[in-house]
Amino acid sequence: MIEEIKAHYEKDGAKAVLDRLKRLRRHDGDEASFWGNYLTLVAMLCRSPIACLMQNDGNEWKLGEAGYDEAGAPEFSPGFTQLFIELTDRAVKNGFAYDRSPIDVPGRAAPFLLAISLEPCGDSVLRGICLIADKSNPQQFSDLVVRAGLVADVPRDYYSHRRQIVPEGASTQEYGLHNLVTVAHGVMAQPRFLMACSTLANEVAQKFSCSRVNVGWEKRGYVRLVAVSHLEEFKPDSPAARRVESIFEEVVDQDTIISIPPEHSHFVVDRAHRDFVAGNLLDQVISIPFYHNEKTVGVLSCEIKGEKLTVQQVDSLSFLLEIVSPWLGELHYRDKWFGARMLHRIRHMSANWFTGERLALKISLVVAAVLIILSLVVKLDYRVEGTATLQTDLVRFVSAPFDGIIKDVFVREGDQVRIGDRLASLDTRDLQLRRSQEAADIVRFVREADKSRAHNALADMKIAQSRVEELSSELERTDYNLEKAAMTAQSDGIVVEGDTKKLLGAPVSKGDVIMKIARVENMYAMIKVRERDIDEVSHGMSGELVLVSQPESIFTMKIEKMIPLAEVDQYEGNIFLLKAVINEQPKSWWRPGMSGVARIDVGRRTIAWMLTHRVMDFIRMYIWW
Repeated sequence: MIEEIKAHYEKDGAKAVLDRLKRLRRHDGDEASFWGNYLTLVAMLCRSPIACLMQNDGNEWKLGEAGYDEAGAPEFSPGFTQLFIELTDRAVKNGFAYDRSPIDVPGRAAPFLLAISLEPCGDSVLRGICLIADKSNPQQFSDLVVRAGLVADVPRDYYSHRRQIVPEGASTQEYGLHNLVTVAHGVMAQPRFLMACSTLANEVAQKFSCSRVNVGWEKRGYVRLVAVSHLEEFKPDSPAARRVESIFEEVVDQDTIISIPPEHSHFVVDRAHRDFVAGNLLDQVISIPFYHNEKTVGVLSCEIKGEKLTVQQVDSLSFLLEIVSPWLGELHYRDKWFGARMLHRIRHMSANWFTGERLALKISLVVAAVLIILSLVVKLDYRVEGTATLQTDLVRFVSAPFDGIIKDVFVREGDQVRIGDRLASLDTRDLQLRRSQEAADIVRFVREADKSRAHNALADMKIAQSRVEELSSELERTDYNLEKAAMTAQSDGIVVEGDTKKLLGAPVSKGDVIMKIARVENMYAMIKVRERDIDEVSHGMSGELVLVSQPESIFTMKIEKMIPLAEVDQYEGNIFLLKAVINEQPKSWWRPGMSGVARIDVGRRTIAWMLTHRVMDFIRMYIWW
């Protein structure tokens, strides 16, 4: 077919390709044949040697099928594919995106990679196509962008047409008790909670001809997506998962079955369901709650494209959930770790621990009295707690030598660098052009000076010589900037600031700080102590420091300096800063900016004082005369 279209393309131009693309909107073949024909036709229409399909199902962009207009299309490298991914991600937001090709393409004077976003196809998958275009003629390049944009809706029409085709014999089936028991048996045969939920979603999708089935379960007062039919892994925090969880919340809040289109006349809030149906081009969505111990613990949601479920099938689904809900609840409890199970049992049994019997009351009073006496007598070590941060004074700043755009970044935050290592470089194309212009101007004014000398025009000669000197100075400055465009490390250390994603392609001005390099030497801890505790702390006190990165390691320290001026913290209010010397050699894993908790030993206090001094201080502040 492609050879036939190419022959017509040579004769009739783009009309043959457009006619074939128009037919693809009602293509009856499978997806593989559609995408092969579509990509090849788009490559021919846009005069690209290759057209690649990029797809994102909610997890990450992947390279799909490809169509070829010419033999000997460039081979892909990992960097080439990564550039396609970045361009397609930008195209989804802006409609199209382009960038210079990292490799030369035969027959293209200025090869550029072009990405076009395709219209949504109603299956929650983002798609785009990537082409190779020649940008040597801006008008022709713009024409190719318009051409690709005009046929970006062909896949949407194909998928819409495909959903309208109903296979023979696909009539609505009623599922009796035997089928429900079969599904329930498969679910209850699973030993783990997530496996059981996945089995339930797959079986319901198969038995009831659903395009997708989602299962949600209660977690900390919110229903989370735990299983999707025919999908082993998914990102719980993806936008698609959040949209599914929004329809779960509607079911839980109203404790009822919600169906779009509605099956009953009673009023329900179903805005999230309606938005979900419209956004995914579905014919029907039905969400049914799980019940366990007379409490809603989860939701099962069915997405249908094509023939809708009947009222009898919805009732069958509700009955199925009543069968499997107790087993799923038991599996969910078993899969918890030991501490969570014990806490659950304690909460369940706490109602029976304390009764109205006088014996229990007496025992409680005796125990309380003993505890009060012990709290007034027993003294324990009291420590003032504060947040700590590792700092060092050996920090070197790497700044921009001139105004420009960052072209390359060779290090990331946390990398170890040595003197002379490359850190980043600025785009020098403008400087190189300027240098060429200045060199040419120097030659021109030298010739003018020689010409003026030959004609004995001394004034003109002096002017030309002055211009030569001025341009020579500018050329020296340009050469200096070219030399400084490649920024290198001036000392050994660790990169503590300089995000590659933010720096690449970013414009900078002369003197802007691009990176910070710190040396892991002479490190100390800066401790923030709240104003209410500062009166307990004094110079020379010792304590302990624990860092978040390795909480099992404890380091001893000593307060060296107290800054007497208070600072305002947006979370803790007024604070005072203490400088503490760590009594150990710096570890290889220490990094400036690491945070942790510091506890300063301030002496021994009674348990009662520890428990009540905050309240007593509050009372003294607000009830005094």
